[in-house]
Formats: sequence, structure tokens, C-alpha cells
Amino acid sequence: MELPDQVLFENNWVTVIDRGGWTVVRDMNGLGVALLPYQFRGTNLWYLARMEPCPSHGPLILPSCITGGLDEGETPEQCAVRELKEEAGYKVTQDQLIPLGEVWPSKLVELRVFMYAINVTGMAQTPPKGDGSVYEALAENAWYDAKQALAVPDAVWGTMILRLRDKLGL
Repeated sequence: MELPDQVLFENNWVTVIDRGGWTVVRDMNGLGVALLPYQFRGTNLWYLARMEPCPSHGPLILPSCITGGLDEGETPEQCAVRELKEEAGYKVTQDQLIPLGEVWPSKLVELRVFMYAINVTGMAQTPPKGDGSVYEALAENAWYDAKQALAVPDAVWGTMILRLRDKLGL
């Protein structure tokens, strides 16, 4: 017999659930996107990291991929286009996105992440405006070469780089 979920805590972003004795955290609505903008500099790939405060790991500003949650009625592709504009200042269309599949970042978190890369080589960029949240107001972006990219502690970031390099035949 399956027991019904019991909501222990809920706010606009997170729901903590007791699922038959197992504590589960639902991030946002359980659906998100992650983006990996990249560019070629000569024959080398460079990756755009999001430098954003990460309160779950202390008072650190850690590099990660650009991420966001789907708004109601929004497709993952629409969300990816919106988040890329908000957080990196690149205006793209859905057909420019390179799908990299999906991941579940943790067995403790109910979150399905749709991953995309986007080649921004030569694209115009405007200053990112963010979504108005305090953490996005403190965030900035930084370009990482391949060696620096390998040191980024974000597991989704690493997965995206490997899948992108595979798609590009590198």
C-alpha cells in the first residue's frame, strides 16, 4: 500500500514532503532547465558559468550552469530561452538550442532538469537583468576555458560539458 504524500513545509520555491517515511524536497515545481552557453575562441571551447550565491553551501559564490524553473504552461525550451536572456543577456530562438537530455540531480530532490547548450560565438549580448530576486542581483557571469571548467563543482555542469563535447565529436 502506497502512503499519500504529507507536505511538511512549502514556500514559493521548495516543498518538503514526507513520502512514506522518506523526506523528499521538490525544487520549484519539480521541473527545471540548465543551460551551457559556449563559444569558440580559435579552436578552443570556452563555457559561460553563472557566479551566484549558493546558501546551501555556506556564504559562497560558486560557478554553475544557468538554471531556472518552468513557469506554469511553459515548455522547457521556452524556459531555456527566457532564462538565457534573463541571466546571460543572450536573445536566442528555441531552434538554436542544442538538447543535451535530462537529469535528476539528486535522489533526495524531486527535480527533473532539461539541459541545453547554445553556441553564442559572435552573438550580441546585452547586460543580463535577472528576475529581480536578491540572489540574481548578486550574480555575475564568467567565461571558463576547458581546464577551468573541469574544476567547477556543479555536477549538472559537468554532465552538460561531457554531453556537449560528445555531440560536437570532441
